[in-house]
Amino acid sequence: MTKKSENQRRGRNNKRRGKSIEREVLRLVRAVFQTHAWRNPDNGDQVADVESRDSVYEVKSNQRPTPARRVKAWSQAKEAERQTGKKPYVVETYIDNGKRTFWLVQEVCWPETKEEASWEDSE
Repeated sequence: MTKKSENQRRGRNNKRRGKSIEREVLRLVRAVFQTHAWRNPDNGDQVADVESRDSVYEVKSNQRPTPARRVKAWSQAKEAERQTGKKPYVVETYIDNGKRTFWLVQEVCWPETKEEASWEDSE
């Protein structure tokens, strides 16, 4: 296989995997937030991958494990949740173009009951 055809194959696989993950995020948004949501077609425009009535979701997937720094921070947040009974969050900060930016990280899990997980739009 030539280098070009190998790159084309890899590109098609990545695109297919990305669309599959976007569909999973769509199902997750519907189930967790119980809201009307939809996946936008990939037509080259700069639009969010998944939308709901009041939120947009840009999906970025990775084949590597979660970074160790985030895993450690999440572990600390989960321990604080256990001790306090409050919701856990992680805030990561970076310096971008000389300005500090803040990113809120929250784990989103599938609902625990089958009824919650199978929620669908009524429209």
